[in-house]
Amino acid sequence: MRIYSYARGEILPTKEVNGRKGILVEPRLYSELQFFRTAGEVFAREDGLHYPQLVAGYRNPTSSSIADEPDEAPIFAPFAGTEGYNPVAYIPYIAAAAIGRLFKLDFPDMLFLMRWFGLATFTAIAAYSIAVIPALKWAFVLIALLPVSLYNRSVLSADGAALSTALVITALCLRAAGGTTAGRVWERSLWMTLCALSKQPQIVFLLLELMVYRVKELPRQWLRVASVVLPSVILSPMWVFAVSAEIAAWRLQEEGHHPPEHFDPLWKLLYMWDHPYHFPLAAWRALSGWGIGCGRN
Repeated sequence: MRIYSYARGEILPTKEVNGRKGILVEPRLYSELQFFRTAGEVFAREDGLHYPQLVAGYRNPTSSSIADEPDEAPIFAPFAGTEGYNPVAYIPYIAAAAIGRLFKLDFPDMLFLMRWFGLATFTAIAAYSIAVIPALKWAFVLIALLPVSLYNRSVLSADGAALSTALVITALCLRAAGGTTAGRVWERSLWMTLCALSKQPQIVFLLLELMVYRVKELPRQWLRVASVVLPSVILSPMWVFAVSAEIAAWRLQEEGHHPPEHFDPLWKLLYMWDHPYHFPLAAWRALSGWGIGCGRN
């Protein structure tokens, strides 16, 4: 849904229902999403069912439950925790979605096209990191060939962009640190920004720029360091603020154990100020309980 919203030009989430951000979609698309979302339950209930049979049922207008009423009102579809993800992580998928809409592809074909675009793009980025790193090439090859790496590159996810850009910026910083010159600053700045925007926790990769120069050289190279680091430092928090992102908080709210105000950053800071020992004690009790449980086993 987040990719679909970006492909339609809706950058910031504007629709919200019961505290959940999302997008209004056509009834047919909503029905198609529900059809394939429940496919796993169908496989679990019916023995001997194969995926081609499921797709055949989807394409059969007499047996399919897909809605096809053009006059029906749009239906709200939540983002399900992806509202905070930056469009940078979805660039190949957005391009594929635009091409798919141009050729009027149906839902399964559109998904496959987006997945192929993502796989090709992020594999090429990983290959570039292997090409530019001066050493440890086989380590990067093995990382790129890990099953989880292949999976992240072949599904619709921000993880493919996060891993691939992390490989590139690591390779570029290693090359700059081991060379006689600091390398191309603009290139590291570009990939550092893409890396930090693909997922918010990836801002930690900013620390890699500090290893490019010797410690005694850092005061003289502050302008180069700032050129690489500042775009990420500025853009990443700005994006989080713009989308009011509290990713996956809705999952905890659905359980009914935590009121919505508990996910407000200001409320969290005030609570930590009033109860400074709460988190350390909770962490200690969790570790103590885990240790006791292991001892019993």
